[in-house]
Amino acid sequence: MISSEPVLVGVDGTVAALRATGWAAREAARRRVPLRLVLAEPGEQWVRDAAGIARSAAPQVRVEYAVHRGRARDVLAAASSGASLLVLGSRKRSGLRRIDVAMVAHARCPVVVVPASGDAVDHGPVVVGVSGSPVSADAVGFAFAAAAMREVPLAAVWAWQELAPFHGWGGPWPHDTADAVARQQRRRLHRELTGWREKYPHVEVAEFAVHANRPAAALLGAAGQAQLMVVGSHGRGSVAGLLLRSTSQALLAHARCPVAVVRVT
Repeated sequence: MISSEPVLVGVDGTVAALRATGWAAREAARRRVPLRLVLAEPGEQWVRDAAGIARSAAPQVRVEYAVHRGRARDVLAAASSGASLLVLGSRKRSGLRRIDVAMVAHARCPVVVVPASGDAVDHGPVVVGVSGSPVSADAVGFAFAAAAMREVPLAAVWAWQELAPFHGWGGPWPHDTADAVARQQRRRLHRELTGWREKYPHVEVAEFAVHANRPAAALLGAAGQAQLMVVGSHGRGSVAGLLLRSTSQALLAHARCPVAVVRVT
């Protein structure tokens, strides 16, 4: 799951971009790959500032830079085709701008969005959302690799939704039936992780099958002191808002730790 291609970071002179650059440099060091600063317009001071942050965060990492004129979204999307990871800084303290969503949606590699404020730290567990879908499978693989590389635990969250009314009379499910469903959901989560546990036997895994109508809320609740949250999303299309659906958008908007979006294209 870990590519040998460089880690990219979008650079535009903002504090958010510099914060993302520091995170990206440390990630490049973990992966033992170069860090590439990508600009959509020339900015010598931007490059100097970002390179200084990168060298301070990870002195051993080779820093490259590339300038490609055009819209930031298009430049970063094109550059991402030769990258292992694209790192972006979120420019809002809460919420996420439409342009940020578009960049994440059109990238050709996994994307990490580093929040403008919050707990972008290099300790704590990795958290991943699990749903049993192909989208989720790629995210789970990315998360196991990230946890193994960091030598930290992995928290796997399976959010299952409200039970339908009991049979025909519309009342709540009997207590023993609800308990049986909860046990079934825990077993499903465990099965989803079995192959990955075997591939990464040294990763400590905590499993959380959570009854929640809003998966994003369950993931945010489990994040706690996490250093990274991982979520899957669907492939590219014409409208970014449809690509990054409600769960991904909610996490990008409200998580206090960096969020990795891993898409099936």
